[in-house]
Amino acid sequence: MNKEVIFVLFFVAACPLVFAQEQVSVQVYKELYVPGESVQAEIRVNGSVSEIDEHHIELHNEQGQKIAIAPFLDVIENGHLFLVFDLPLGAEEGVYALKVVDIPFQVNNVLQLVTAEKPLSVAPATPVISLFPGFVKVDRERVSVNVRLTNKGGSAQVQVAAPEFVAHVYQTPQVLNQGATRLFKFAIDASAVAESTKEFITFSYANKEYKLPLFIFKEETGESIWEDFFFVTTTSLINKTIGEDEMVERVLRVKNNGSAQIELSLHATPEVSEVVEVSPSNIILAPGEEKEVLVSLNKEKDAIQGIYRGSIVAATTKKEVVFGVVVEVRGSEVGIITKQDIFDDLPLEVPDKKEQKGIQVIDFNFTSTQEAEPSDNKRKGGFLVLSLVIVLLLLFVFLIKKKNVKRTTFQQYISGMKKR
Repeated sequence: MNKEVIFVLFFVAACPLVFAQEQVSVQVYKELYVPGESVQAEIRVNGSVSEIDEHHIELHNEQGQKIAIAPFLDVIENGHLFLVFDLPLGAEEGVYALKVVDIPFQVNNVLQLVTAEKPLSVAPATPVISLFPGFVKVDRERVSVNVRLTNKGGSAQVQVAAPEFVAHVYQTPQVLNQGATRLFKFAIDASAVAESTKEFITFSYANKEYKLPLFIFKEETGESIWEDFFFVTTTSLINKTIGEDEMVERVLRVKNNGSAQIELSLHATPEVSEVVEVSPSNIILAPGEEKEVLVSLNKEKDAIQGIYRGSIVAATTKKEVVFGVVVEVRGSEVGIITKQDIFDDLPLEVPDKKEQKGIQVIDFNFTSTQEAEPSDNKRKGGFLVLSLVIVLLLLFVFLIKKKNVKRTTFQQYISGMKKR
């Protein structure tokens, strides 16, 4: 095999790895962990066709077995996420792989699933302390933060260090006994920070430490650093079948997960605008705020029968999100019953007199037209009965003619009487 072929094969094999590194990156805050400690990691995803969530996070041991964890994943900004989870207390010593799996990307109009991973070394030691939350997003001038530390093994003295714009009362080491949980409270004054940056609050104990990142976002040129909002729901669409004279209402919640106040316009797309109405049509959301919007289906109760497929759109001048809607409008199950409807529902045959519940029909005309267009079975039955009657009459006449009847005249009758 010549060198050119080897180079081509190597290039083909290396391309997916290079692509994965460019599109998905994972940065862990420590390389050596103790079973039960909290793992902090920043994840950056560039150009994924869908958002990632906790289902994309996996931890594998050296044998490739998946280890059960409970990851918390939150958005720092668009394409930038933060992950925190606790290692199992029973985790064995070894090198583990933290994986971000099956991230979908579209490359040359082909959907590709990319996996990125980062090694974690685990070795037993004491004390064992976990931390939550794993990071703090500062998108307002003043923010209060509570950080929870839990001691899962061994006693510890925790030393706190923070930037000047973070106020706290922990100037001396804080005792954290085994089995204890304690909240550390901080007041952050971001007005003292000139530009967007990342700073840290540090918790040191024994020969270990946690760095709690503070992601500080400052507004530039009067605009927010990023916009992030979404519909808060457990389903992916509204799917409803209604009558043409029926009105149904549903409530959706919209959340602002961005760094600044936004004004949203809400409307239904033209495909469903005849049967879907969103109210209110405009809302203002502060950072972190949620509000309800009312979705009315067939509000005027005059929709035309059919299937309507479209979306509900929430949009700013920079971004929009959609929520699917499928509405099927059917005819009313119960309507006005007319005289003609009753007539059309009656059977064609005249019912038996015994079953007419007090209604008696008497007809002496054997050729009566009471039965409109009798069925073929009734015609056949009538023909058989008529044939049988004719046969019986002929048989009766024939028997009468064959019978021997003694005939006498009047004179013979007189003569007989005289003889007596």
